[in-house]
Amino acid sequence: MREYEFELLFKVNTNEEMNNLIDRLYEAGCDDALIGSGKSGVIGLSFTREAISAAEAFESAIKDVKKAIPTASLTEAKPDFAGVSDIAETIGCSRQNILKIFASSEAPMPVHSGNTSLWHLSEALRWLNDGKRAERYNIPQWKIDVATIAKEINFAVEAMRMPTHTSIRQLLA
Repeated sequence: MREYEFELLFKVNTNEEMNNLIDRLYEAGCDDALIGSGKSGVIGLSFTREAISAAEAFESAIKDVKKAIPTASLTEAKPDFAGVSDIAETIGCSRQNILKIFASSEAPMPVHSGNTSLWHLSEALRWLNDGKRAERYNIPQWKIDVATIAKEINFAVEAMRMPTHTSIRQLLA
Protein backbone atom coordinates (compact mmCIF):
# COMPACT_ATOMS: atom_id res chain seq x y z
CA MET A 1 0.00 0.00 0.00
CA ARG A 2 1.07 3.58 -0.58
CA GLU A 3 -0.15 7.07 0.27
CA TYR A 4 -2.13 9.06 -2.30
CA GLU A 5 -2.57 12.83 -2.07
CA PHE A 6 -5.70 14.45 -3.49
CA GLU A 7 -8.50 16.88 -2.68
CA LEU A 8 -12.27 16.61 -2.74
CA LEU A 9 -14.78 19.48 -2.68
CA PHE A 10 -18.35 18.93 -1.52
CA LYS A 11 -21.44 21.09 -1.40
CA VAL A 12 -22.94 20.81 2.10
CA ASN A 13 -25.90 22.08 4.10
CA THR A 14 -24.80 25.44 5.50
CA ASN A 15 -27.19 25.27 8.48
CA GLU A 16 -24.96 22.86 10.39
CA GLU A 17 -22.06 24.15 12.46
CA MET A 18 -18.63 23.44 10.97
CA ASN A 19 -17.26 21.91 14.19
CA ASN A 20 -20.04 19.29 14.09
CA LEU A 21 -19.23 18.44 10.47
CA ILE A 22 -15.52 18.11 11.25
CA ASP A 23 -16.24 15.81 14.21
CA ARG A 24 -18.51 13.61 12.10
CA LEU A 25 -15.95 13.45 9.28
CA TYR A 26 -13.21 12.45 11.72
CA GLU A 27 -15.39 9.73 13.25
CA ALA A 28 -16.32 8.42 9.78
CA GLY A 29 -12.68 7.83 8.83
CA CYS A 30 -11.54 11.17 7.41
CA ASP A 31 -8.83 11.54 10.06
CA ASP A 32 -6.29 11.55 7.20
CA ALA A 33 -7.62 14.80 5.72
CA LEU A 34 -7.16 18.49 6.34
CA ILE A 35 -10.61 20.05 6.28
CA GLY A 36 -11.43 23.58 5.18
CA SER A 37 -14.52 25.67 4.57
CA GLY A 38 -13.47 28.95 3.03
CA LYS A 39 -16.69 29.32 1.05
CA SER A 40 -20.12 29.06 2.62
CA GLY A 41 -21.80 25.79 1.72
CA VAL A 42 -18.58 24.16 0.49
CA ILE A 43 -16.23 21.90 2.39
CA GLY A 44 -12.83 20.89 1.07
CA LEU A 45 -10.82 17.90 2.22
CA SER A 46 -7.15 17.47 1.40
CA PHE A 47 -6.41 13.77 1.82
CA THR A 48 -3.24 11.77 2.30
CA ARG A 49 -4.87 8.36 2.12
CA GLU A 50 -3.21 4.97 2.24
CA ALA A 51 -4.65 2.48 -0.24
CA ILE A 52 -3.79 -0.23 -2.74
CA SER A 53 -4.60 2.06 -5.69
CA ALA A 54 -5.51 5.65 -6.47
CA ALA A 55 -9.03 4.55 -7.39
CA GLU A 56 -9.46 2.81 -4.03
CA ALA A 57 -8.14 5.89 -2.19
CA PHE A 58 -10.67 8.18 -3.89
CA GLU A 59 -13.51 5.68 -3.52
CA SER A 60 -12.95 5.12 0.19
CA ALA A 61 -12.59 8.85 0.85
CA ILE A 62 -15.84 9.69 -0.95
CA LYS A 63 -17.65 6.89 0.90
CA ASP A 64 -16.33 8.13 4.25
CA VAL A 65 -17.49 11.69 3.55
CA LYS A 66 -20.94 10.46 2.44
CA LYS A 67 -21.14 8.29 5.57
CA ALA A 68 -20.48 11.35 7.74
CA ILE A 69 -22.59 13.79 5.69
CA PRO A 70 -25.14 11.84 3.62
CA THR A 71 -26.47 15.01 1.97
CA ALA A 72 -23.00 16.15 0.81
CA SER A 73 -22.69 16.45 -2.95
CA LEU A 74 -19.28 15.99 -4.60
CA THR A 75 -18.49 18.96 -6.82
CA GLU A 76 -14.82 18.49 -7.74
CA ALA A 77 -11.81 16.20 -7.38
CA LYS A 78 -8.26 17.52 -7.56
CA PRO A 79 -5.69 17.50 -9.08
CA ASP A 80 -7.28 17.72 -12.50
CA PHE A 81 -7.03 21.09 -14.23
CA ALA A 82 -3.51 22.49 -14.17
CA GLY A 83 -1.74 25.55 -15.45
CA VAL A 84 1.93 25.83 -16.32
CA SER A 85 2.92 26.58 -12.71
CA ASP A 86 0.93 23.60 -11.40
CA ILE A 87 2.56 21.24 -13.87
CA ALA A 88 6.02 22.59 -13.08
CA GLU A 89 5.44 22.19 -9.34
CA THR A 90 4.12 18.64 -9.79
CA ILE A 91 7.21 17.45 -11.65
CA GLY A 92 9.76 19.67 -9.88
CA CYS A 93 10.99 21.96 -12.63
CA SER A 94 10.68 25.61 -13.59
CA ARG A 95 7.66 27.26 -15.14
CA GLN A 96 9.88 28.43 -18.02
CA ASN A 97 10.92 24.84 -18.70
CA ILE A 98 7.27 23.78 -19.01
CA LEU A 99 6.49 26.73 -21.31
CA LYS A 100 9.39 25.72 -23.55
CA ILE A 101 8.43 22.04 -23.66
CA PHE A 102 4.72 22.72 -24.21
CA ALA A 103 5.52 25.01 -27.16
CA SER A 104 6.14 21.78 -29.10
CA SER A 105 3.50 20.83 -31.64
CA GLU A 106 3.47 17.34 -30.08
CA ALA A 107 2.36 18.67 -26.68
CA PRO A 108 -1.18 17.97 -25.53
CA MET A 109 -3.70 20.66 -26.39
CA PRO A 110 -4.93 22.70 -23.45
CA VAL A 111 -8.59 22.34 -22.48
CA HIS A 112 -8.64 26.13 -22.15
CA SER A 113 -6.41 28.58 -24.02
CA GLY A 114 -6.07 32.20 -23.06
CA ASN A 115 -4.10 34.33 -20.63
CA THR A 116 -3.92 31.22 -18.51
CA SER A 117 -3.95 27.95 -20.42
CA LEU A 118 -5.19 24.86 -18.61
CA TRP A 119 -4.55 21.19 -19.26
CA HIS A 120 -5.85 18.04 -17.68
CA LEU A 121 -2.91 17.23 -15.42
CA SER A 122 -3.17 13.52 -16.24
CA GLU A 123 -2.69 14.18 -19.97
CA ALA A 124 0.23 16.55 -19.37
CA LEU A 125 1.96 14.07 -17.03
CA ARG A 126 1.41 11.14 -19.39
CA TRP A 127 2.92 13.12 -22.26
CA LEU A 128 5.87 14.25 -20.14
CA ASN A 129 6.45 10.65 -19.05
CA ASP A 130 6.63 9.35 -22.64
CA GLY A 131 9.70 8.64 -24.76
CA LYS A 132 12.82 10.72 -24.21
CA ARG A 133 10.96 13.06 -21.85
CA ALA A 134 10.45 10.13 -19.44
CA GLU A 135 14.20 9.87 -18.87
CA ARG A 136 14.35 13.53 -17.91
CA TYR A 137 11.27 13.82 -15.69
CA ASN A 138 10.69 10.28 -14.35
CA ILE A 139 7.19 11.05 -13.04
CA PRO A 140 5.96 8.51 -10.49
CA GLN A 141 3.04 6.46 -11.81
CA TRP A 142 0.99 7.20 -8.68
CA LYS A 143 0.90 10.91 -9.57
CA ILE A 144 -0.44 10.09 -13.03
CA ASP A 145 -2.97 7.68 -11.50
CA VAL A 146 -4.26 10.28 -9.02
CA ALA A 147 -4.68 12.91 -11.76
CA THR A 148 -6.40 10.36 -14.02
CA ILE A 149 -8.92 9.32 -11.35
CA ALA A 150 -9.61 12.98 -10.46
CA LYS A 151 -10.32 13.71 -14.13
CA GLU A 152 -12.65 10.70 -14.42
CA ILE A 153 -14.54 11.74 -11.29
CA ASN A 154 -14.94 15.29 -12.57
CA PHE A 155 -16.24 14.02 -15.91
CA ALA A 156 -18.78 11.85 -14.08
CA VAL A 157 -19.87 14.72 -11.82
CA GLU A 158 -20.30 17.00 -14.83
CA ALA A 159 -22.17 14.33 -16.80
CA MET A 160 -24.68 14.00 -13.96
CA ARG A 161 -25.36 17.75 -14.18
CA MET A 162 -25.82 17.82 -17.94
CA PRO A 163 -29.19 17.42 -19.61
CA THR A 164 -29.29 14.88 -22.40
CA HIS A 165 -29.56 16.53 -25.80
CA THR A 166 -29.71 13.90 -28.50
CA SER A 167 -28.86 16.39 -31.25
CA ILE A 168 -25.62 17.41 -29.48
CA ARG A 169 -24.63 13.79 -28.85
CA GLN A 170 -25.24 13.00 -32.55
CA LEU A 171 -23.19 16.02 -33.60
CA LEU A 172 -20.23 14.89 -31.51
CA ALA A 173 -20.43 11.20 -32.47
